[in-house]
Amino acid sequence: MLLGASNLRRGLPAVLRAARARLGAPVGFLVACGAGRSFGAPTRVLGRGLSGILDCGLWPALAAAPPAPTWALLADVGNDVVYGAPPAAILGWVDGCLEPLDRAGARTAFALYPPAVARALPPWLFHAAGRVLYPLRRHDRARILRDLDAVDAGLRERAAARGAPAVELRPDWYGLDPVHLAGRHRAAAWGAVVDAWPAPPVVGAPHAAADDPTTLRVLLATPERRTLLGVTQRGAQPALTLRDGSTVALY
Repeated sequence: MLLGASNLRRGLPAVLRAARARLGAPVGFLVACGAGRSFGAPTRVLGRGLSGILDCGLWPALAAAPPAPTWALLADVGNDVVYGAPPAAILGWVDGCLEPLDRAGARTAFALYPPAVARALPPWLFHAAGRVLYPLRRHDRARILRDLDAVDAGLRERAAARGAPAVELRPDWYGLDPVHLAGRHRAAAWGAVVDAWPAPPVVGAPHAAADDPTTLRVLLATPERRTLLGVTQRGAQPALTLRDGSTVALY
């Protein structure tokens, strides 16, 4: 179960590789991510629309799946801060995702954005980055930094309550872009998060490294439902089947 926004989307090949190495293969992946993805609100980026993660088809798919050992990863929660959603609402959306994961017995890891990255940016660069990455949003620096701290604290509380790992991504894994992991550090960053999962009692077969999907192949895969320039598109799931039998369903 992989939940996040653009960082997860960009790093999905690295996450799939790390997860299959950690858990063995085959693995059935249920993924909800995408550029600008919100945990609770519909979003539209460059003409592409996605539902909030809480309202996507991943949850009915999880409910319909036969019982099986389950691992989950939550990332990019701070994305909703930039959209102006209050921390209480964001954390409520996270709770709505955690409840079915808890019922499924998921071993959940939290990938935490380091607020120090945004705080270290000079004000002019903070606002310049905001205009480039979120051109239609207002960027109140003080409010964003305050809300990032509140969301970070709330995620840590939820992780602690579950005895779940909360992995703070290292500030040096980011570059001038304060939102996205630098490409050269994605494998290390996602490997650190996946390695925090408890190892399974019995590891499956080694994954076929040569069949790791490329970033382009992931980006071209169609999720279960999206809109493109106002037209609804639907994709059969799983969107990707790998040589070792692992499947990737996108929602």
